[in-house]
Amino acid sequence: MAIIGKIREKSWLLVGLVGLAMFAFILTDYNKGMFGGKEQIGYGTIDGEVIDPKLYEEASKNYQQADQQEFSQQGKEYTVRDQAQSDNKAWNAIVDSMILQKEFNALGLSVSEREFDAFLYGHDGFTVLASIAESFKDPATGLYSEKLLRKRVDELKNSSKAEEQQAWNQTKVSLTLQRLQGKYFQLLSQGAYATN
Repeated sequence: MAIIGKIREKSWLLVGLVGLAMFAFILTDYNKGMFGGKEQIGYGTIDGEVIDPKLYEEASKNYQQADQQEFSQQGKEYTVRDQAQSDNKAWNAIVDSMILQKEFNALGLSVSEREFDAFLYGHDGFTVLASIAESFKDPATGLYSEKLLRKRVDELKNSSKAEEQQAWNQTKVSLTLQRLQGKYFQLLSQGAYATN
C-alpha cells in the first residue's frame, strides 16, 4: 500500500515519463520521413537487397497451389502446417535465386533452349525429374510418357487463357533455375578436391 501511495504522490512524474517516451517514438518516425532516413519496406533483405513483398506473395501463392495440387493427387488434406511449409519453400527459393543469380551471372552460366528441352524431357544424358515422371504416366503401362508431357506443355504454351500461359512461364523459370543450380553445384564439386 505504501508503494501505491508513493506512485499517487508522484503521478505527474509517471505521466511525464510516458509522454516523453511517446514523443521520442513519434520523433524517431518523423525524422525518418523528414530527413530522408532509409525506410525499407519489405519482408527482409538479402545481401543488401530488399525483398519485394509482391515477389514473396506471388512465390508463396505458386508454391501453395503446387503443393495443394500434389496433395490432392495423393489424396491428402492440405493443412495450415502444410501452408507454412509452402511459404518456407517460397522464401528459400527467393533467397537461393537472389544469391545464386549473381554467381550465375559472374560465371556466365546459362541454359539454352536445347539444354532445357533435354532437361525437361530426359534426353542427352538427363533423367526425367521424379515429380514430372510421376505426373505424366501412361495409364496403360504405368510408366512415364514423354508424349503426354509434350502434349501438356503444348497445351499450356498455346492456351488462350493467360493464367495457363503464365503457369507454363513460371514452370519454365523454376526448371531453368533448378538446372542452373545443378550446373553451379556440379562446377563447385569439381573445383574442390582433397587428397587422402
